[in-house]
Amino acid sequence: KKSIQILPEFAEAYCQLGFVHIKKLRNSKRAEKYLKTAEHLFQERKEFQRVKLIQQICNSSDLPLDKNKAAEDWLKEGLRLQQLGLNQGAVDAYKIAISFKRDFLDAYYNMGIAYGSLEETGVDVLDHALGALKQSVRLNAGFIHGYIALGAAYIRKEEYENALDVLNRAILIDSKDPNAHYYIGVAFRATKDFEKAATSLHNSALLKPDSLQTQYFLGLVLIDCEKFQGACDAFNEALRIKPDFAEGHYMLGYVYLEKLFDVGKGVYHLTKAEKLYVK
Repeated sequence: KKSIQILPEFAEAYCQLGFVHIKKLRNSKRAEKYLKTAEHLFQERKEFQRVKLIQQICNSSDLPLDKNKAAEDWLKEGLRLQQLGLNQGAVDAYKIAISFKRDFLDAYYNMGIAYGSLEETGVDVLDHALGALKQSVRLNAGFIHGYIALGAAYIRKEEYENALDVLNRAILIDSKDPNAHYYIGVAFRATKDFEKAATSLHNSALLKPDSLQTQYFLGLVLIDCEKFQGACDAFNEALRIKPDFAEGHYMLGYVYLEKLFDVGKGVYHLTKAEKLYVK
């Protein structure tokens, strides 16, 4: 209520206030008043997915007796929205799921992923992603996917020591997880420890040889290590996976021409890259 007094157009506060009246105070009339105000404010902001979520809450304002089922239903709604690329709506759905089930690991984890997707579009929510993912591993210390996603988020925040710490915990859970090795390689490269980066990426590539991302990044790291033939091998693997991969042809052409002085192969791949970029 104080938030609304300070900022009368604060739609999120109206939404939360309405939801508290539904879930805790059992006052559906008061809840409807707040939720309708939130709905109107979200419509003005053209956030139609959030409008739809509020409408769903209003339509189910008689609180389900089975809180676990309600939590699962909102988790499914969040996953559906996430698959459509509607990440803010997904975050809202996961928050509602958590309000029904406080220790809902799947909701925290997927909320962290959705926040990460929002961050990639330029929305400053990286700390929210970190918070959700930290909670997922607090709830289950053996949840490897939570550690890997948390490591990736730390890398994005350029906190590489924290990233390596949680990613090494992931390795302790499953030493054969290719994604854990991949992100360890990314973190080592960011700290310019190229040899360790190459070792981790080699491990990832052995475990998941058809990963375009891993083979390409391995090639970049091997250039850093001045292992140019190895870099070519990695880029060729990337092109095996995706023959029309313009960046792969470009880097392969660069290494052949500038580092191995093979003009024929260098020109061939650079020409191929040029044609693909034009497309």
